[in-house]
Amino acid sequence: MRRIVGALTRLEKLYMRVASAPANARFEDVVHLAEAVGFVEVRSRGSHHLFRHIERPRLRLNLQQVNGKTKEYQVKDLLATIEQEHLRRW
Repeated sequence: MRRIVGALTRLEKLYMRVASAPANARFEDVVHLAEAVGFVEVRSRGSHHLFRHIERPRLRLNLQQVNGKTKEYQVKDLLATIEQEHLRRW
């Protein structure tokens, strides 16, 4: 399927939605975004979900689910990691 110039992909929309309101980011959306850029969940204990990047094992991510949302600082950490490590795949 050809991409129309100017049209945004689902991942781009998800990234923009999460980046525009990190305090209100749904946990499922943040996990989907993390997995889209190469993170996989290595373990979870209680509300803590630990992720490691497939290609760069030194990159780790801790996400907590609180009432269906993710903590704001953890969302900002993910967004900063995506930008600093050039992990965007869209």
